[in-house]
Amino acid sequence: MVAALAVTIALLSACAPTHPPIAAVPASAKSAAILVAIPPTIRISTHGITVFESSVENPDVSDWHLDQVALDAATRALSPKFQINYGETVTNFANPNSRLEDGIGGTTPIQIFAREHMTGRSADIVVVICLDVRAFPYPGQGVDTYQYIGVSKWLVPIFSYEPLAHSYVYATILEGGSFKVIAETPLFLPPERASHGLTQGPGGRYPQVELTGFEWSRHWANWTPDQRKLVRAKITELLATSTYSTLRETLAVTGP
Repeated sequence: MVAALAVTIALLSACAPTHPPIAAVPASAKSAAILVAIPPTIRISTHGITVFESSVENPDVSDWHLDQVALDAATRALSPKFQINYGETVTNFANPNSRLEDGIGGTTPIQIFAREHMTGRSADIVVVICLDVRAFPYPGQGVDTYQYIGVSKWLVPIFSYEPLAHSYVYATILEGGSFKVIAETPLFLPPERASHGLTQGPGGRYPQVELTGFEWSRHWANWTPDQRKLVRAKITELLATSTYSTLRETLAVTGP
C-alpha cells in the first residue's frame, strides 16, 4: 500500500508545474492591486497506514498574521515596477473549485472575488493570492498530507520521515478592467532553493522544508512553545519568500 501510494505521488508530481509562467501583461500596465485571502489557521496532518493513525487538525494561528506576511511580500515584489493602488487582506475566502471545475471555462470564484473587492477601485492588474487545490499536485482523496499551509507527517514503519513544513499557496494575475486571467501559478521558491532527488511532498521549487529532529505529535496542544515558534518561523519565511520570488518572476520585475 505504501509503495503504491508513493508511486501515485511521484506520477502526480511529474505532471505538476515546476516554475512560474511569464505573464503577458500589457506594456501599458503601470498600477496594481493586491488581494490576499489566507485564513488564520494552519493544517497539521498525519498520514498513517490505517485510518486510526491518520488525522488532521486546523489550529488557530491568527497571531502569525499570515495574510499580512503575504501582502507585505507581494507589495515589496511589485513596487519597483507598479504603483500599488490598493492592498487588502481577508480571511474568509479560498477557491472552492476542484481542478476539473477550474479547467472547464466560465467565470471562476477567483474572478468573482476580485471583481467584488475591486468595486469602486481601479488598477491595471489585480493580483489574488489565496488557498487553492491547484497550489499542490495531489488530489483530495487518498493523500491528505502535503496540502495548503501547515506541517505534514508520514507514519511509515520502514522509513523515518521528518515532519515537513510547507506553504502551498496560489497566485492569479488578472486584468484590472475585464478581470480576465492573465496568468496563474502555485507560489514557488527561487531556483537556488529547489530541492533535488527523492524528497517528500512535491519537492522542486515548491515551498517546503523538513523539520529535522522535530518530535512529532499529531495534536497542536501537545506542541511546546519552542516547536510552535520554530514552525511559525519556517512557514512565514516560506510564504514570504515564495510570494516575493514568484511575483517578480511572473511579472518580470527587476531592480531592488
